Formats: sequence, structure tokens, C-alpha cells
Amino acid sequence: MTHIAYVMHPYGGDRANLEKAREWCAFLSAQFDALFTAPWIPLCLYWPNNGVSLDRGLALDCACIERLDSCIAVGGRMSPGMLHEAGHAAKVGKSVFDASRFRTPNELLADVEAMDAIAKVYGRGPMS
Repeated sequence: MTHIAYVMHPYGGDRANLEKAREWCAFLSAQFDALFTAPWIPLCLYWPNNGVSLDRGLALDCACIERLDSCIAVGGRMSPGMLHEAGHAAKVGKSVFDASRFRTPNELLADVEAMDAIAKVYGRGPMS
């Protein structure tokens, strides 16, 4: 059975971050033996990033985290939303691989030690 991992990435209302998160999902799914997904991206495309929609989005993110196998944090920093998601993941016993220091997939790819550490968790992918 394929391992499915939830991808945490900063958003903060910046639509450019949605494309960055999609790039991370594609990169991670190619490099490692798992499906890396960010189901929050379509919501962020169409919902305002405030109030009720933000609360609803985080609640849906947490429900998704409960059903997936693990999480990985990427994108250069841990945003408040990512910290909320990571806290929920810990509460429900899901692991979070913290690669948040990497802003781009190319930064991660250049760090052989980090790539090896992630491969120990997920295995090498067919396109690595």
C-alpha cells in the first residue's frame, strides 16, 4: 500500500505559495516512494484567507492529517498554520518530518544528508 503524506507549506494569503506547494508535492512524490499531497491548495485558491474560512480550512486540514500516514513540513519556515497542523499531528500520533528550512525543492536536492534522511522514512522514489 502506498504511503500518503500531508505536505505542510506556508501560505499566508500569498497565492504564489500555492504554486510553490504544488511544486513540492510533485518533487517529493518523484524523489521518494510515497504520494505527497496538499489538499488545502484548492481551498486556498477559492476561499478568502480570513475568519470563518480560515478556521474551516484548518479544521479540514486536521481531519485530513488524521486519515493520512504522516506529514512533512517544507517551504523555508514554519508558519502559524503549519504549527497548528503539526500540533494536531502530534496529538493524533502522526509523525511530522521537519524539512521546513528548505525554501525550494532544489535546496533540498542539494543537501544529500537531508535527502538521505527523508529516504530513510519514505524510501527512494522511481524518479530519484
